[in-house]
Amino acid sequence: MSVRAAWAQPPWGDTVLPPTPTGQLPPPIPGDPVTFTYNSQLGAYPWAYPSWAGGYPLLAYPGGGVVIHPDPTTGVMIVTAWWPYATALQLVRLDTAGGRTPVRGAYPIAVTGSTRRNAVTNPSIEISNAGFVPDAGSPTLTQLADAAAPAGGYVLRSTNAGAGSNGVTIPTSLTPAPGGQQVTVGIGLRTSALAATITISIGWADALGGALTTSSIVLTADQRAAVLGQFTRITASVTPPTGAVTPTLKIIATGMPAGGTMDLDALLLEIGTTDGSYFDGGTLGATWAGTTGLSAALLAPVTTVRDGECPLDVLVSYELRFPGITGGRVVSNPDTLVSGRRAWLTHPDNPGYPQRIDLRRKPKRDYPLVQGSFQPLNRTRKVVISAAQRLGGEGTIEFNAVSAAERAALLATFADGSPVLLRSPAEYHYEDQWLALGTLTDDPEDRLAHQDAWLLSAPFITVDPPSVLT
Repeated sequence: MSVRAAWAQPPWGDTVLPPTPTGQLPPPIPGDPVTFTYNSQLGAYPWAYPSWAGGYPLLAYPGGGVVIHPDPTTGVMIVTAWWPYATALQLVRLDTAGGRTPVRGAYPIAVTGSTRRNAVTNPSIEISNAGFVPDAGSPTLTQLADAAAPAGGYVLRSTNAGAGSNGVTIPTSLTPAPGGQQVTVGIGLRTSALAATITISIGWADALGGALTTSSIVLTADQRAAVLGQFTRITASVTPPTGAVTPTLKIIATGMPAGGTMDLDALLLEIGTTDGSYFDGGTLGATWAGTTGLSAALLAPVTTVRDGECPLDVLVSYELRFPGITGGRVVSNPDTLVSGRRAWLTHPDNPGYPQRIDLRRKPKRDYPLVQGSFQPLNRTRKVVISAAQRLGGEGTIEFNAVSAAERAALLATFADGSPVLLRSPAEYHYEDQWLALGTLTDDPEDRLAHQDAWLLSAPFITVDPPSVLT
C-alpha cells in the first residue's frame, strides 16, 4: 500500500490504504496515476515561492517505492527502496500496533547514483501506437503482438507501401541540459530485409522554434546485418547543438523492398552518457511521469537494505521517507520474517548479517528494583522508598557452539563488548532484547580434545538499543 505526505506535514500520519498482494510494487495514489501534487494546503515551499498576489505554484513530483522480501535462511528482511532525485532517504520499520523503529544502517540512506529519465513517451508500445508518426516513405504503422518483443508483448511495426525508404518519427519529451551535455539514444530494432542504410536522427529546435543542426547516427554494415530478422539493441550518444531545446527523434531505413517491415521496441532517449539500457515506468525503481505506458519515465537508483533486527514471526511493514521539498513517504506491503525455529544474534556494527545461534536453554532472569529502607524513630516498621519501576532482566545466557567455526564467530561477535540483539522464535515466548554481556566463559564441558563442541556462557543485563545514528 502507498501513503505519501508533504515534507512539512507530521512525519507519522495515520492514513492507511488497502494493501496490495505481497511482492507487487506500491500502487499509485487513488485518482492520480503516478504523481503527488503539492499545493498551498499540503506542500512545503521556500520563502521566495509565494507570489505577491499570495498564490503558490502547483507542482507535481513523482514518488518513490519500497518493497520487502523476507530471507529466513539468513535471518534478515531484505528491503528495496528508491526515490527519484533523492540524495538521502530514511527507512522506518512499522509494527501492527503502530510502533515505528528507524532501521539501523538506513536512517539515513545515502543515495549513490543519478536518476535517469527516459523521454520517449510511448517507449514499449504496450498500450497503443499513439504518438508515432510515419515519415520517409509514408509507411503504415501498427501495434503488433510479438513474443520476441524486447519490452513487454508488443512492438511497433512500420510497413513499406512500396520499395524505398521506411521512416518513423518517435514521440519524445526532452529538454537538454545547458552546456552541451550529451544525449543517449537506445532502440530495439528489427528489419525484415537488409537495409541499404539505417539512420537515427535527432532534429533540434531552439527556444523560438528555429531549426538547428541535426544530430545523425548512421548504423554500420555490421549493425544493419545484426538487426536483420532479429531484435538487436542499438545505442549511441550525441551532443546537442548550443541552444537546443526541442528534439525530433526519427529512424529511417533506405533500400527496403515493397512490403518490407521495420519493428521498434524498448525505446530510450535520455540526457547524459549512459549504457543505453532500457527502462520504463514498470521497471523496478522507476515511475511513470504521466499516463501509465504513455509517458516519460524516471528511474531512481535502487538501494537494498538487509534488516537484521527485524522481529521474527510477526507482521511488519516498512515506511520510506524522502524529507526533501519534492519528497514524501511510501509504505510497503506487510510481510513476516519466519523464524523456522532459528534464533539470531545481531551486532549493531553489522546489522545486515546476523549470526545464527543455538540457545542452550531459556535463561533465568532477575528483575532488580532500586529500593531503600529506613527506620523512623519510635516506629516498629521500616519505611521503604522504591524506584518507579524495576530494572530490565539480568541473568546468565548460554550458547552451544557445535563447531570450531561457530565458536570463533561467537567469540568475534562478543570481542568488543558491544550490546548484541537476541531474536528468538515467537514460540519461545522470549522477547527480543539487547543484551550487554559480562565475563565470557568458554567451557568444553569435559569433552575430548578432538570433539568440536563448546558451551559459551556469560552474565547479561538488558539494555536499551544503541542509537541507529551512530
